Amino acid sequence: MSDSKTSTFDETWQPVWGETKNVKNHYNELAVTLNQKQTERQIVIRFRLFDDGLGFRYEFPRQKNLNYFTIKEERSQFAMTGDHTAYWIPGDYDTQEYNYTTSKLSEIRSLMGSAYEGGNVSQTSFSPTGVQTSLMLKTNDGVYINLHEASCLNYSTMHLNLDDKILFLNLGLHQIHMAIKVKCKHLLPHLGELLS
Repeated sequence: MSDSKTSTFDETWQPVWGETKNVKNHYNELAVTLNQKQTERQIVIRFRLFDDGLGFRYEFPRQKNLNYFTIKEERSQFAMTGDHTAYWIPGDYDTQEYNYTTSKLSEIRSLMGSAYEGGNVSQTSFSPTGVQTSLMLKTNDGVYINLHEASCLNYSTMHLNLDDKILFLNLGLHQIHMAIKVKCKHLLPHLGELLS
C-alpha cells in the first residue's frame, strides 16, 4: 500500500422523474492505492460508505506502464454471514425474463431447474448455482442486502456464482461481452452495494 485518502461528499439533487423530489447523495470515502513493484503499476480501490449502504470499485490511474489493457476475468467475492433468504432469477447470458424465486441460498442448486421457465428458447445457463443481479438477500436479523453493479459504461455487466458449500458469491463478467474481451482505460466500474 502506497497511499490512502479519505473524503466526505454531501449533496442533494433533483431527478428528472421518480418517486422523490430530492435525492440525498452523502458518503464517506476511502481510496487505497496499491503498488505492484515488479511492473511499477498501481491500482486504487475506492470504497464509499453511505447511510444505507456501501460501494466499491477498482480504478487504474493514468501511469507510464499501463495504458490500455484487456480484462480476462474479475474475481471479487462476497462472503455471506449465513444462509440468507434470496430473491433471485437464474443466471442466463441471454435474458432476464424470469419470475423471481424466493429460497435460502443453500436451496438455489436444487431449485434451479424449476426456476427456468418452459418455452424460453434463449436460455444459456452459466452455472447450476448462478444468479443474475440484482440479487436481494434478507438475513435472519431482518437486514436486507442488495448486490448489483453500477456505472457499466463500456464494461461488462456482472453475474454471481454461488459456492453453496461456503456461501460465497463469486462475481463473474457477462460472457457475451467477454467473448470480445473487455478493453479498458483506467476504470473498472463495478460497485457492490449492501443496503440495510
